[in-house]
Amino acid sequence: FRLVPLTPGDPAARAASAIGKLDIVWRTSMGEMGRLQTSQLPRKHTAVAELRMQAVDVPRSALLEAPFRMTVSLTNMSERKMSLRLYVGKTKMSGVLVNGVSGKYLGSFPPGSSRSVTIDLFPVTPGLQKVSGLRVIDLVTGKAYDFEAVAEVFVVQQESLESVSLS
Repeated sequence: FRLVPLTPGDPAARAASAIGKLDIVWRTSMGEMGRLQTSQLPRKHTAVAELRMQAVDVPRSALLEAPFRMTVSLTNMSERKMSLRLYVGKTKMSGVLVNGVSGKYLGSFPPGSSRSVTIDLFPVTPGLQKVSGLRVIDLVTGKAYDFEAVAEVFVVQQESLESVSLS
């Protein structure tokens, strides 16, 4: 069974540590009543990320030292409005670097809203490379959200691009 609050997103329901008692009542074939009641059932608190980043459009392969674009979807999972800015941690990036300026303003995100963001990248090392080192800061609260291993791209040199495309 799955219990859900009557009002979705109810802050009181999220803060509750106990969800109540389970009361089971039945009748036997002879008409006698049976009853089972549990003690208070505790609620398991699951940590929900306030901001989610998901790769939407990433090329399977990229040419070494040739810029390419990746699209990610940012979703505000919190119950408050966010004003976001995208930064790049160059020390956390290795084989694929961001091609452009760090500190791009992404705009205002109402609760539950989602938006696609295009990021220009520049591969500098051949092989399977992870896109990481992305940091989004909420300008309202100052809270930083770090995203590691957002996507993977296979970086190839010019002469080996034809063999990758065929397979």
